[in-house]
Amino acid sequence: MLASATLVVVVAVLGGVIYSPYRERVRTPLFIEHPDLGWMFERKEHLAVGATCLAVTGAIAHLLASARPPTTLGANLEPVARRAFRAAFMLALVAALLGTYVSSVRPL
Repeated sequence: MLASATLVVVVAVLGGVIYSPYRERVRTPLFIEHPDLGWMFERKEHLAVGATCLAVTGAIAHLLASARPPTTLGANLEPVARRAFRAAFMLALVAALLGTYVSSVRPL
């Protein structure tokens, strides 16, 4: 679980690194040519940020839940970690599908 959260954070950082060139070369033409696709792509970014936040939340809850010695707080955080990871997966999946669709309609 922690490896998956780490991977999500690495991908988010890489997305942040390429954001400026994307904004300059892709975003404006995309909005001019296909405003609906532009808004879809924008929503994809918001979903990706949400997935990153939920993955980090899940990782923190998982770490606290697996702390030794076991605590009542840890037992209460196990379900929180599972729900956060599931929600992060769903948001990441929708973001990936939106990004794939936009790229298939308007290749970069």
